[in-house]
Amino acid sequence: MPNLDKTLTKGITILETLAEVGRGLGVTEISDMLNLTKSNTYRLLKTLSVLGYVAQNPDRTYRVTLKLWSVGHSAMQRLEIHQITQPILQKLADTTQERVNLAALAGHELLYVAKLAPSHPFDNYTYVGGHSPLHCTAAGKALLAFQDEAFIDLICANLTTFTKNTITDEATLRRELKEIRTKRISISQSEHREGVSAIAAPIHEPSGRTIAAIGLAGPATRLTSAKLRSLSRPVLNAAQSVESALRADANRPSLSETRA
Repeated sequence: MPNLDKTLTKGITILETLAEVGRGLGVTEISDMLNLTKSNTYRLLKTLSVLGYVAQNPDRTYRVTLKLWSVGHSAMQRLEIHQITQPILQKLADTTQERVNLAALAGHELLYVAKLAPSHPFDNYTYVGGHSPLHCTAAGKALLAFQDEAFIDLICANLTTFTKNTITDEATLRRELKEIRTKRISISQSEHREGVSAIAAPIHEPSGRTIAAIGLAGPATRLTSAKLRSLSRPVLNAAQSVESALRADANRPSLSETRA
């Protein structure tokens, strides 16, 4: 084991914990979870706050900021996950002749992290680095369906209306999320933007955690209900291809193992 900088290690561990839990945590709760002293935890949180990675909520708990997701988005362009998904995204775009997106959670919103140029040049509804709500987009619902109950409760408490088709009833949304968990396919028809339909499927990493959603979108006049049903299999196959590639990558021997 290399001689690691203890302060840096503790700070990164706090950051990772806040990101993984997905809710605000207090100083005492963090110190108990990580076996740190309260004073040390407080100092590290203050440092992370000054750097812009952590912010304090009104109830004095701490949460990660969008700066963490912004840095992650920039890094994703260089990480192996981007190399893994790119050919699969391209294949899906070629097969369906539709604009394809890859999206991930960014706090309580959806962040578009990759996009292929549409075959239909005017279908420009999203852009890389853009944000959208979770409860009324196909990719957003695909991600939301696999979050913990506390996170879903938080989203359900603020179901903003965007169009006449936006789901603003909590019971209705929860029924749809349950169906998405079963079918692994999410559909949105003029829920976020009038006249725009989309379909998406969640992507799970080898541990089972949902890390992204892959999908496509286009005008409702082209992506009718029947067309969306026909696209469900290619989208689901693409998501499963990414998951298979992630499993293969996770099982790849490390450099130290290959030298042994």
